[in-house]
Amino acid sequence: MCFMLYVGTTRPIPRREWKKDAPDISVASLTERDSAIKAHFKSGEVQCIGSTAGCGCDFPHVLLQNGEWPTFDFEDAERVATFGQNRMALGTLLRDTDETTLEIYGVWWGNFAKEPLSREEIPLLRILEPDFLFREQVFYRVSVESAPASRPQLAKDRAFTYLPAERAPFSKRASTRKIPHVSQRRRDMGHHFYFYIFQRLGNREP
Repeated sequence: MCFMLYVGTTRPIPRREWKKDAPDISVASLTERDSAIKAHFKSGEVQCIGSTAGCGCDFPHVLLQNGEWPTFDFEDAERVATFGQNRMALGTLLRDTDETTLEIYGVWWGNFAKEPLSREEIPLLRILEPDFLFREQVFYRVSVESAPASRPQLAKDRAFTYLPAERAPFSKRASTRKIPHVSQRRRDMGHHFYFYIFQRLGNREP
């Protein structure tokens, strides 16, 4: 079966039908089969968001294995590219809802009644970062804002290293020093990253 992603809002998101000949993200109403998912949301409207795969499988995500979330292989270039395409499309869709807060819950098909294993509060910009993955059965409360008050800490189980586009001239000292953790580098490059993301989404304010 498939990974499914649901978004809760105060107002319905305009519906979009998934088309096999021109795959894009889609928005569908709940059906009798997945209506149980609504019990987890406080929002008045809950809709299923489909990726380019039709289900949620092309959204950046990781599935539970033996009760844990495994580390994703970011060396899979094709998968990373697919995740990136759907990440940006989802970010645009969520921003265009004009909501201040959204609820997002991803589950395996059929597990609609299962309670979340964890709850997290994150800004929308966190979803747009290249190392973010929706974790199966984690319920997200997402604030939609132009810039977060503080940048979120990386999860301990994340192994992806984000390298800046520009590197200092190579030297013997630079080549032998230990590369700092991604969270340390993000503090230095964070402003430029967020400005880039909002340029891509059509918002020129960093």
